[in-house]
Amino acid sequence: MTELNYKKIEQQIVKALPELSPAAAYYWKTEGEPGEDCGSYIFLEDIFASYARILLAMPVRPRSSELLQRAFTFVDQMFLSPDPEVRDLAFIGLFEGQENWFFARSRPFYGSTTKKVLDREWPEWRELPDERIECDGSRLLDGFRVRHVIATEMGHEGGLLEGVPGETYANG
Repeated sequence: MTELNYKKIEQQIVKALPELSPAAAYYWKTEGEPGEDCGSYIFLEDIFASYARILLAMPVRPRSSELLQRAFTFVDQMFLSPDPEVRDLAFIGLFEGQENWFFARSRPFYGSTTKKVLDREWPEWRELPDERIECDGSRLLDGFRVRHVIATEMGHEGGLLEGVPGETYANG
C-alpha cells in the first residue's frame, strides 16, 4: 500500500474502500474537493466513521463483517503511518467520543496496532462487556448518502434503505 499522507488521506480512503466512492463524490460536490473542503477530519467523520458506525449498528452478517474488517484494516494502516497527522486523524476522527456500543461491537475487527493505540489512549475499552450493547440507530445521521452505499453493498434490492439504521438528510 502507498504510504498514507494527511493531505491525500481523503482520496486514499476511497482508494482503499472504493465502495465509498459515491458518498465521497457527493461530499466533494457539496463541500468542495479535497484541499478546498472543510478538511480531512470532517471527511473522515462524515464518510468513513459514519460508514463504520452504521455497519456496526446492523445485525452481524458475513458481508457487513467483511466490510468492517476492510475498514478497520485501513485504520490499522493509519496508525502505522509515519505521518503524525494521519495517526491523530485515525484516533480523533474515529474513536474519540464514541459510545460504549461502538467499542464493544468494533473490537473484533481491530488489528494489533489499533489495540496498542487504544490500550495507550483509552484502556477502558477492554473492560466493556462482550455482549452486544444496544445502539440507538436513530442517532446515526448521514448527510452524504453513506446509508445508500451500505444498502447497495449489503445487497438490498435497488439500494433500498429499509434495514439500514440511521437517518439520511439532505446536505448541500
